Amino acid sequence: MKSLKKHNKKVPLIIGFIAVLLIGLVVVVAFTDVKKSLPLPIAKVNGDYIMYNDYNVEKTGYEFFLKNSQNQELDSETVEKDVMSRLVFNRIMEDVLSEYSSEGVLQEEIDQTYLLATQGRSEAEFETLIMDSYGWSADKFKKRVIVPTLVQQKMVKHFKQDEELIKQYSTDALEFEASHIYLRLGETPAEKAEAKKLLNEVLVKVKAGESFEDFASTMNQDLTVGSQGSIGWFAQTAVAKEFGDVVAELNIGDISSEVVESSLGFHIIKKTGQRNVLDVDTYMNKRIEDSDIDTFWGFINPVEAVDEANKAAKQEQLDESDEEENDDESEEDTETKE
Repeated sequence: MKSLKKHNKKVPLIIGFIAVLLIGLVVVVAFTDVKKSLPLPIAKVNGDYIMYNDYNVEKTGYEFFLKNSQNQELDSETVEKDVMSRLVFNRIMEDVLSEYSSEGVLQEEIDQTYLLATQGRSEAEFETLIMDSYGWSADKFKKRVIVPTLVQQKMVKHFKQDEELIKQYSTDALEFEASHIYLRLGETPAEKAEAKKLLNEVLVKVKAGESFEDFASTMNQDLTVGSQGSIGWFAQTAVAKEFGDVVAELNIGDISSEVVESSLGFHIIKKTGQRNVLDVDTYMNKRIEDSDIDTFWGFINPVEAVDEANKAAKQEQLDESDEEENDDESEEDTETKE
């Protein structure tokens, strides 16, 4: 009886221990299932939290895009690092923009950029393209792709108007601003000849004083038809070579002396600006380095990951250099002995 009583005392302890394990397992499973919808912070950037739901939506879209649009799959660690880098970088860009503008990105700007992104497709066609590319709805695409793009554009625009930053980050390289009157090459030799003939006639009229912008607004066969032909600012190497070479030689305000043929079509080019390129990348890298970034729940800190990778690469270079020196010393010793 005594041994039986002792055994019975152990039974509740064992059952209790198993119950704790089961409860723990249920909690883990439950956490895994619901964390997608909980407002769970996984990182903090300069005091602002990045939530798990944002990470999960970005990660799902990124993996979907790689698999369905690029036919590529990355390991989970690389995906996590890429997604966290994007989220952190976007948050820092928002911080920089907020220093210049309190209004941020306007809904009107989002809708206009979305319309331009459709490139003439119907709303239904473009929504299908988004779904096929990212697995996202149009609203998610606007939030995850268009808004960060506009934040970056507006941030860079303000950056290039800041006199102190211009002095600090100006380079010797040049970038240009230009407009064009543009027609496609056409699908047949006859269509190509007709397009060039038409632009030559327009060039004569523009040189005679008729409005360059009016022709661009009515004739252009690309998205610049809605911006009076304005292409905006660009590096010479970012456009077709024939186009870039002409722009580089023009004076500001001048129009090309002849119709320019590129791989994209025929252009009458007007140069509207020129300035030194600003090293935005160096500026943003400094802003990232100066930011206070923390991650939780074991998520990768992308800045620390880059630092570790750079240190590892530097150490590898040092090791290779040491090996080469040792090899040279060994050869010298061998030659001395001989």
